[in-house]
Amino acid sequence: MYPRLIEDRIVSGINSGKVLIIYGPRQVGKTTLAKKVAGDQGQYLYLNCDEPDVRLALTDRNSSELKRLIGDYSFVVIDEAQRVSNIGLTLKIIIDSKLTKTVLATGSSSFDLANKVSEPLTGRKIVFTLLPLTYNELSAGMSSIERERLISELAVFGSYPDVAKHTAADDKKLIMRELTDSSLYKDILEFQKIRNPNKIRDLLRALAFQIGSEVSYSELGQQLALDRQTIESYINLLEQSFILFRLPPLTLNPRKEISRLKKIYFYDNGLRNSLINRFEDFRLHPDRGPLWESWAITDRIKSHIMNGDPRLHYFWRLKSGAEIDLVEEVSGRYQGIELKSNNRAVRAPDSWRSMYPGSTWDIVQPQTYDESSGRLL
Repeated sequence: MYPRLIEDRIVSGINSGKVLIIYGPRQVGKTTLAKKVAGDQGQYLYLNCDEPDVRLALTDRNSSELKRLIGDYSFVVIDEAQRVSNIGLTLKIIIDSKLTKTVLATGSSSFDLANKVSEPLTGRKIVFTLLPLTYNELSAGMSSIERERLISELAVFGSYPDVAKHTAADDKKLIMRELTDSSLYKDILEFQKIRNPNKIRDLLRALAFQIGSEVSYSELGQQLALDRQTIESYINLLEQSFILFRLPPLTLNPRKEISRLKKIYFYDNGLRNSLINRFEDFRLHPDRGPLWESWAITDRIKSHIMNGDPRLHYFWRLKSGAEIDLVEEVSGRYQGIELKSNNRAVRAPDSWRSMYPGSTWDIVQPQTYDESSGRLL
């Protein structure tokens, strides 16, 4: 098992008296991590809600019935908790009745599980997000040559654990295609009852060709024969399913800054490349620039999310054309980060320094990412 950034944070919540919840997409290791955390505490009860009898045992039960189920276990793992009707009320009863010391629930469907636990568990839960592996999680103990090779692989094949543990490119492609074709859409199609699931895939393919560019919902709607509201609702679902995220523009000066369109990135480059079947070597890849930008931005954002870092993320572009790929805001302070896949020297835009005095600026390239990932995080 790879070391995960959120493990220490989860462990610190064990004695909090609150339900611990791990959200995240399928196949990122939520079950493995939950079992490891629980196992490190001793014996534990594991309840897999994919099993019909387990769902039944947790649905609309009173405290006495739940106590018989839990027995003397002091640690309970409830996996795929979103499958249980009224799971929020069940978890509330377990916690309020002190039926066990710790409950750790996982859910691959944030929109479904969050809706079920939000009101019943107000003030009674700590939420963590687990995403595909980050560079820092994978590069521990590697040599400089191995780390350089790792970046090239992650930019093309992504970092889902089952993909990362294989070395052969053909194996990585096969696993990524299986993920893309099946489980990654399962929650959306199952819980949201999408009438035309093919449109979701068409939308994802269209977005895959636009990474690094500002996205117009109206143009996507015309391309896919869908209205703008449907496009936006699909993107909301895909974001809540941890498949993609929106990067907004920084718009403190709307007279000069672009303020209308967002950029959209995939949480995993392997998913993006699988959708359009582009697995060429990173050094020769026709999309090398956008791939590098997408991977580096996503890796930083994933790290911040899993570390519980509250910073905000934007891109910046003026109507004049000056732009910065990623801007991070920490306590009102801005840090601009330009991402270049080549060795060309670049300087900060004069307009950035004049409009945001006191802000910082840095350039990050593949050969300097190992250093910058620690310095800038």
